[in-house]
Amino acid sequence: PQGFMPERFSDKRTLKSEVAAHFDRNAGKIIFSANTPQAELESGAQDRLSIIWQLAGQLAAEPARYMPGTTISVQTADDREAQTWVFTVNEPETLNLANGSQIAWRLTRNPRREFDRKIELWFAPAMGYLLVRFRQTQTGGDYDDMVWQSTQELPPPTIK
Repeated sequence: PQGFMPERFSDKRTLKSEVAAHFDRNAGKIIFSANTPQAELESGAQDRLSIIWQLAGQLAAEPARYMPGTTISVQTADDREAQTWVFTVNEPETLNLANGSQIAWRLTRNPRREFDRKIELWFAPAMGYLLVRFRQTQTGGDYDDMVWQSTQELPPPTIK
């Protein structure tokens, strides 16, 4: 009922030590290994990766609740801090994907401060609210744009 409940988020960059955020639900805190101040752990808090799957689950569970113009606010932690990320639900768009045209809901997180990235997420209802496009735009205009190409079934697990 609370959605995804991450326990730990970590980031390891080239030539740098791993840093992490620990979600301590008993203490009600998010604790950062990078010696940055702790944050109060809010209900529904996510990390910057689990937020994608949390949003997909919310859209799938109550699609009528998220009409264009609706905003979704979620405390989102990275490896050094926790902020409230606000996503706006936009008008549905038609994307031309590898499996044909799909209607997708685009959620947008606009930058709130200097050096924030703009994040756009497209979820396709006909594909179970799968994330079918992800676009992250830097302050200078450079961007990463990833689009779904295919889904491959995983082989069954082997039991030893």
